[in-house]
Amino acid sequence: YNFKRPYFAHNIKEFWDRWHISLSSWLKDYIYIPLGGNRCSKLRQKFNVLAVFFVSGIWHGVGFNYIIWGLYHGVLNILVPKKKKDADKCGWLKILLNFALVTVGWIFFGTSSFTTAIQYIKSMFANLTVSSSAIQSALFPLTSDNTCVSFFLIVMAFIFALFIRELYEEKKDISVSKPASIAWQVFLLVSIFLFGEFGASAFIYANF
Repeated sequence: YNFKRPYFAHNIKEFWDRWHISLSSWLKDYIYIPLGGNRCSKLRQKFNVLAVFFVSGIWHGVGFNYIIWGLYHGVLNILVPKKKKDADKCGWLKILLNFALVTVGWIFFGTSSFTTAIQYIKSMFANLTVSSSAIQSALFPLTSDNTCVSFFLIVMAFIFALFIRELYEEKKDISVSKPASIAWQVFLLVSIFLFGEFGASAFIYANF
């Protein structure tokens, strides 16, 4: 797998061990190690990490926002402490915290400019409310619209099926049975035809 459930990572270093593994391996082999890797002073190690993520940002696109995204992840990787004996404690809390940090980074990645990203972040904390209706609408995206309900349930089923399939193959270290594999492919194709947006917008990696 090129992506190994990255959003279940406990910290940003583990996230990059799971996210876009082929790119991470290439950056490690051709950027990080030639620069000296971790076989140098601590200050130089930090520089090497920043250099790797700087290149990663440029690789994803030409724009200051991509560089900021790369350096953002570089700084987070530098700040992550070495693994301790009690690193497995509060596992789900760490997963949620790491998910939040990664999500903030995607704002810089997905917006057209650094200024737009900052405005987006500011708007996230503007006009905050604790009303029950606002909380309910944010946590429960189900409405009286049957199309919305069907879409939400299918997406949840898709994510759950994907998670179970990957977990099964990881634990058993073998491929799923042929009937299960065929059923998975049919489910995937039907989902694409029912909920795909054809010609409406470009894939986010289309220009990379």
